[in-house]
Amino acid sequence: MPTDLCFKKTQAIIYKNMKKHLLLILAICATTYSFAIKVYINPGHGSWGPNDRPMPTVSCPNLSSTGRPDTIGFYESNTNLWKGFALEEKLLAAGFGVKMSRRASGPYPYTSANATYNKDLSVICSEAENYGADYYISIHSNAGPEGELGGTSGKFANYPVILWRGYTSKPGVTNSDKMAKACATRLYEIFWATPKTPDGGGGPEPTTYYSPSNPRILGDLDFYNTTSTYGYLGALKHDIPGYLSEGYFHTYSPARHRALNPDWCRQEGIRYYRGIMDYYGKAGEKVGYIMGYIRSKTEKFSHANYIPYTGSNDEYKPINGAQVYLKNASGDTIKTDCYHYVKRMRTNQKYYLTDNNYNGVFVYDNLTPGTYTISIKANGYQEYNGTLTVTADKTIYPEIFLTPGSGATDPDPDPTPDPDPTPDPDPTPDPDPTPDPDPTPDPEQPGDGNEDDDEGGVTTTAIIEVGADKNPTGSEYSLPTTDYIKYSISQQVYTEEDLGGNLGAIHSVAFKLANNVGATTRQYEVYIKYINRNNMIGGFEPVTAADKVFDGNVEISGYKDTWVTIPFSHAFNYTGGNFVLFVYDKTGVAESSNYHLFYMFEPGGEKRSYFSTSSFAYDVNNLPVNYGSATLAFKNHVNQVRFEMETKAVVKVSPETVDLGEAMLGGYWSEEKPYEVSVKAVATTIKDIKVDNDFFVLPENIDYTANPVVVEVAYNENAQVDGEVNGNLVIYYEDTTMLVPMTANAYTPATGEVYEIAKKVVMTGSKYSDTPEFAGLHDNYLLPGEAQGAVTPDAVYTFELPDTSLLLARVEGINAKMAIYKEDFNGNGGPSNDNDFKGNVEVKSEFFFDFNEDVLNGWTVKAYNNTVNNWELTKNGGVDGTNGIISYSFRTNVQPNYFVADNVIVTEKVYSITENSKLSFDAMCDVLGEGTIDHVKVEVSKDGETMTFIEEITPTSGVFTNYVVDLGAKFAELGLEYGDYHIVLHHKEESKFYVCVDNIRLSNPSDAKTRGESDVNEIYAVEYPAGKYYVVVAAEGEFTFELQVIDSENLPATPANVVATTIDEFSIELTWEAAENATSYNIYRNDEFVANVTELTYIDEKLNQNSDYCYVVRAFNGIMESVASEKACAKTLKLTLTPPTEIFAEATSTSTIVLTWSKVEKAAGYKVYWGEEIVDIVADTTYTVEGLTAGTEYCYTVSSVNKTIESFDKSDFACATTMNIIPAVPANVKVEATSSTSVKVSWDEAENAKRYYIYSADTLVAKTSYTYYNIVGLTPNTEYCFTVTAVNGDVESEESAEACGKTEPEGIVEIASSLNVYPNPVNDKLYIETQTQTLTVEIYDVYGRQQDNKTTRQQGSVVVDVTGLNSGVYFVKVVTENGEVVKRFIKK
Repeated sequence: MPTDLCFKKTQAIIYKNMKKHLLLILAICATTYSFAIKVYINPGHGSWGPNDRPMPTVSCPNLSSTGRPDTIGFYESNTNLWKGFALEEKLLAAGFGVKMSRRASGPYPYTSANATYNKDLSVICSEAENYGADYYISIHSNAGPEGELGGTSGKFANYPVILWRGYTSKPGVTNSDKMAKACATRLYEIFWATPKTPDGGGGPEPTTYYSPSNPRILGDLDFYNTTSTYGYLGALKHDIPGYLSEGYFHTYSPARHRALNPDWCRQEGIRYYRGIMDYYGKAGEKVGYIMGYIRSKTEKFSHANYIPYTGSNDEYKPINGAQVYLKNASGDTIKTDCYHYVKRMRTNQKYYLTDNNYNGVFVYDNLTPGTYTISIKANGYQEYNGTLTVTADKTIYPEIFLTPGSGATDPDPDPTPDPDPTPDPDPTPDPDPTPDPDPTPDPEQPGDGNEDDDEGGVTTTAIIEVGADKNPTGSEYSLPTTDYIKYSISQQVYTEEDLGGNLGAIHSVAFKLANNVGATTRQYEVYIKYINRNNMIGGFEPVTAADKVFDGNVEISGYKDTWVTIPFSHAFNYTGGNFVLFVYDKTGVAESSNYHLFYMFEPGGEKRSYFSTSSFAYDVNNLPVNYGSATLAFKNHVNQVRFEMETKAVVKVSPETVDLGEAMLGGYWSEEKPYEVSVKAVATTIKDIKVDNDFFVLPENIDYTANPVVVEVAYNENAQVDGEVNGNLVIYYEDTTMLVPMTANAYTPATGEVYEIAKKVVMTGSKYSDTPEFAGLHDNYLLPGEAQGAVTPDAVYTFELPDTSLLLARVEGINAKMAIYKEDFNGNGGPSNDNDFKGNVEVKSEFFFDFNEDVLNGWTVKAYNNTVNNWELTKNGGVDGTNGIISYSFRTNVQPNYFVADNVIVTEKVYSITENSKLSFDAMCDVLGEGTIDHVKVEVSKDGETMTFIEEITPTSGVFTNYVVDLGAKFAELGLEYGDYHIVLHHKEESKFYVCVDNIRLSNPSDAKTRGESDVNEIYAVEYPAGKYYVVVAAEGEFTFELQVIDSENLPATPANVVATTIDEFSIELTWEAAENATSYNIYRNDEFVANVTELTYIDEKLNQNSDYCYVVRAFNGIMESVASEKACAKTLKLTLTPPTEIFAEATSTSTIVLTWSKVEKAAGYKVYWGEEIVDIVADTTYTVEGLTAGTEYCYTVSSVNKTIESFDKSDFACATTMNIIPAVPANVKVEATSSTSVKVSWDEAENAKRYYIYSADTLVAKTSYTYYNIVGLTPNTEYCFTVTAVNGDVESEESAEACGKTEPEGIVEIASSLNVYPNPVNDKLYIETQTQTLTVEIYDVYGRQQDNKTTRQQGSVVVDVTGLNSGVYFVKVVTENGEVVKRFIKK
């Protein structure tokens, strides 16, 4: 989902520091307090959907894709949670027990998976009751059409309200009203505060309906003008005293802009805390708070998403990016934490920085009471200075108005130089100038160039200008942004060389305007991160919120040759290397013809930058690596820029420690090269480099004029030491030294460890076997196939062959390696990874080229279309910024231009291709548009001229991927003979772009097979001529080496005509011809032993579907195996599964549902889903889901699976509702007459009952949630009988025992005609006139509940005060000396 102006950030990042404190508080409270008072906090809502009150703001407007802001925009879910966290933090610290209904906000749409943060209100109420809470608070903000944008804009402001369950005069839960009123006293103080506006009146939070005399604190039934047996609001339908608070009106747009600042929301949480402390009579905090508002004194501000209340302070422009400094009476600067979502959480800052959300809010927490001086600086405004007085347990709400004028944000609050620069009046030198007898400076350890000032090094602030000496031009509108289009992005790579070797903290970047056009304001995001390449060939470099250093408005003057400076929200600590500068113009408005140009230059190298434009916003934090291959425009330019950097004199050493590893003594041959150390000086000079242990050796001549200074560290091969040796590289600069630790592990080889003293092979009966003592071995040589840096200790053997012989050489051990070398090592001096001898094969079968020698040695390039276009070396364009090769099919930056590629690169030598040969390489391409992907054809050639196609590779766009071509299998598939061939890469395309290749390897591994847990590496039945040889064997653990001269007459013949045939999705059949001297046959699948058989056929079963398998067969005679047969390959069929049908769900209890479905052919199991959540994977066609909630509907689907294959579709939904808990039967049912026409039925509360049904015979008379009911309209002096059932959801208990009662006699009718009740309907007073004496008057509502009433007598009438009754229907029961009568009346 694209992001317009909002910076995507989760609440976890904003509050990660707060939550760390909360965990500590929880730990303390758990051991200190018994939680005598428990508070349940419900931060309302929980997701980012349409029901979570999304509203647009200036900085976070509605997205076109959803009609809502991005998730960091205004949602009640976010703001309510911030308030709840602050309240929780304070309560825990005060010893309260606290439980919150949620601790995070989550995605929309609402699903079962997000139930933890989007709970049903009934679940919240139950959870609060189960917690045993003493105090309940549901936190919200108010909304309504009065504050919406539209025709009433500017006429209404905040509308706070606090509601409890029930009526204002009669709360549904005792003490709820008292809690709410205590809360309101504290919560509403923000509306009572009345600082002056520039015009002399108003307050920081204007309100419409609220006033101190009309605080809007009432019951929910009164607020919503309704009646109910259990309140109106779902969040309050429980029996815990408490309330729901709407702290402000978020449909009043300035208020919701303030709510985007978490510090502002936290203050509301703190005000709730004060109200709770007041209610329980606990002492308040000993600290105070400041929450202020900074506005322009004269400038007014409005926007489609920001409409202020007419005549309020909100009409004056809130100031973004203001720095607020606070000092106490002692002059100490007060550090602060800013929980800005835009700038992440800024902790321990020397000033509070107002955010970019148009609220001007600043907050200082936990202040000692007293007087403070405040200073405010903001670009374009005069500096403000004043004083504020802080009181304990209170927040003050100053509004500060800045006067427009000259002034700029000062990153250092106290840069004033010493006011007394007069030199010391007594310059007489020290009479004892004798130097310190030990002037050696304190040595430093190597640093990263990013130490604090007090850790050494003199800090200076400098402007580092890049590109001024490179003839910058300003003729294009691409970098850093393109305001000709609504939205644009760019990424540029800057190197350490570009910055002149300067290191330090970068605080800003500036771009130089190259044309004269009108001034404008654009909205930018700027990101910086390190990058391991010096170009953008690898594609888009992903960024995250942690890389963002700016988000806000950028003022562009429009005057040529002026600098547009962007100050960073936090410094980028640059310690060397390359970094990418990413700029996103998210304004969303095109400047048409008034677009701006910025100076650029060519730093050298290809594709140092790219840019992209769009009519739609970018979701910059979620762009993939290969993003925009069709829309990115690569450039060889970068912007001329200025970086503001804090630099200091430092020395950067790479690596920071020197570890020579195993240092072999004795002067034996070794490929080990001296250890290279780079010493870079920043703002200083390297004077000397030495070692403090003569075991380590430096070159005689070191070039100290170079920067960095590069030295090679070797060791004394004739030293008389053993074991670990330590020392330091001592670097002298300025008046100090730096020590670089050095270490080595010295040893003298024993017999069998190096080839000069190799262990001699003495065969017994043509066989030799040896298991050397592994603990005494060292890793002296790099063998073929052994990775650089791998630790595989070696053993070296030597043997001589008097005649040409067949050899079997074998090593068994973990990751075993082995290589045989001629006596002269092919002139290489000793054993290595590329000079082993594979027997009587004149042609090599392996090679590796990484192109890092800057030349194309070993290859020939040719362009069939006779253009200058061809394969060429690309420096730093390979994997991880190394060298590679590249071929273009579209190129316009050379002369002449060309748009066709028909290029081959061919090995100069031929190489042996066998059944085991594999060719691998890393490749990537780039594209100019859809369908413009370059390909690479792999070919072979006998003569280097005529090519045979093998396979075509389609590289991924923008990122290197490794590709492997199984030449052995492809030769068999194409019917080609194994033998000697040139290897060819062919690029033939037209008007596409380019392809890069790196790390080309031809491998021909020895036959290896795994038996048990040990690796076996062997050379089998290979002919070696007479002569002397060395064998080097290695492994990662203990190993055994065997060597045998084979009698060719005992060797079985190789099986011929091996054929692999597919049977089905899981099995392949092999057949072959009988081999001479064979008694059985060994089968190998993909080089792994699988079976020994005596027949000439074998069926390999339980394979994976749609998979390739290759086999070889070796004949076996009980003693030896033959050479492997040719490979035979086949592919299993593709498995397609259908979903189960006839799926049924049946509830079997209050917590279980049984699912059944039909069996699916070839399915090995089934996945059971609840929504998208996998419930379980089972083998049977039935499953019981357990642990469910009673009375709840659940729906499930099922898919078919077999290993990794799953049916594309799932089954139909099967739904069932778990049984409700059966409530107990009501007991102690009673029927009592209440008049001649009514009776009251009552009973005891039944366990698990939610409601009750009342029956007369089989007729349902009434339903109620109470344990009594008044039944009216009956016949006088008549007996009525009733039964009662308890109900829980859909489950109803058995009927109670029948209870009977008789209505009063109808004598009351005799006085009815003489009884007059008026007026009806009534407003305040109800008059009752009768000729007989009135004894009592009672009033009931329609549910039979008696109401409070006050009666007086007035001139023979009884007067009933009904002012406190809500509107509705009521009954008045009048008891006289002659009987009683009931009359109906209506309260207005």
